[in-house]
Amino acid sequence: QGEGEMTALEILRRCRAAANDIWEIEQRIQNRKVAMASASSPQVGTEGRSNVRVDKMAQMAADVDELERMRQDREDARRAEVAAGCILLDRLPPTDSCLMTLYYIKSLSLSDIAKQTRYAYSYVRKIKSRSEKALAVIDVEEVRKELPEWYLRRYGG
Repeated sequence: QGEGEMTALEILRRCRAAANDIWEIEQRIQNRKVAMASASSPQVGTEGRSNVRVDKMAQMAADVDELERMRQDREDARRAEVAAGCILLDRLPPTDSCLMTLYYIKSLSLSDIAKQTRYAYSYVRKIKSRSEKALAVIDVEEVRKELPEWYLRRYGG
């Protein structure tokens, strides 16, 4: 499998990372908005610097727009990844599929999965290892079939 190919495990790892990716972008948006709100308040002794402040405000507004586009793109990508991930996980035996859905789609830790399902942690870890081996042998062409064209154009594969 070539460099940059979308493997089943890569799609599932992206599913698991999506919530954090989106949260990080959202934090950057909020940071810019806080900065813009504080920068727009009148400041004493800044008469000669109003053009600089306007330029910085315009740049921050453009940054917010770009970050909001990035967040929307990541949310769209997450939906495509989750849809493909669920189909790929359906190839596993039912118990394995269920546990790996909790891990990759719901982003639960292995210990949380063990608690929730009342399985031993070692059993959940064994299922994860077995499942990842099974997912690793899915041909990249099979994975590509589960992803929309726009996703493949944007993220490769």
